[in-house]
Amino acid sequence: MKKNKRNIDFILISSSLIGLFIFSLWPKFHPESILNLEYQKNLDLLFHSGYYLIITIIFSYIFQIQLRFKNNVILFCSLLLISFLFEIIQIWIPERSFCIFDLKNNIIGISFGIFLSYTFHKIILIKKLN
Repeated sequence: MKKNKRNIDFILISSSLIGLFIFSLWPKFHPESILNLEYQKNLDLLFHSGYYLIITIIFSYIFQIQLRFKNNVILFCSLLLISFLFEIIQIWIPERSFCIFDLKNNIIGISFGIFLSYTFHKIILIKKLN
């Protein structure tokens, strides 16, 4: 059973990072162009923070971060580093660029993901104690 969990965890981590890699580094991959819309800050905020919200929750589940503050800080810093590296790499991708606004949106998604994971684990702990 433990081996199956490790396989599932590996698949979740790999698919999350590959998906994020594709969304971050694919030239001309902008949600607005797919939806035939002009650039909108709110839509950009939704997509960037949404990617990182989902990845943060997945990683929090896999690594069982739970209520440990130190682990949440490590998760936050790790995802922030990944986000920053993907933004830096976009400098060399045609029709992509480094954007501090995107980085800010990623931080919002990571922070909200950690908050949701923390809250979920806190609720479960309270229910177990009652």
